[in-house]
Amino acid sequence: MIKRNELRIGNLVHDIYEGRTVVLDIDRIYHALVNPKLFSPIPIDAFHLTQFGFVNTDGRNFGLHFTVDDSGKYYLEMNVTDKILYLKADFQDDLPLPKAIKTVHQLQNIYFALTGTELIILKPVN
Repeated sequence: MIKRNELRIGNLVHDIYEGRTVVLDIDRIYHALVNPKLFSPIPIDAFHLTQFGFVNTDGRNFGLHFTVDDSGKYYLEMNVTDKILYLKADFQDDLPLPKAIKTVHQLQNIYFALTGTELIILKPVN
């Protein structure tokens, strides 16, 4: 079950009844608010990280470069074993985000919070 306050349009989740990955839209969010057991989170793994454009750097770590306005270049790095997401920037030390990111929708939400843009799938969902 996904916490209601984590639901956002565009999040990827598992539809229990359809048995497949779906993208949340306003109708699905409404149904999830009425019955939170309709959808389950998708565990983050190497497959999903590469779908979002993360690059495998050494077998366990995956990274993604991005910029925010003109404030500098950033880099997100996630270790698929411990699920810790690190925010790195050219102008500061590495900053581990305070909570392990365990699911795809959590990664999408944190990316949106950091950049103001959606983390989009570069490769199709199966």
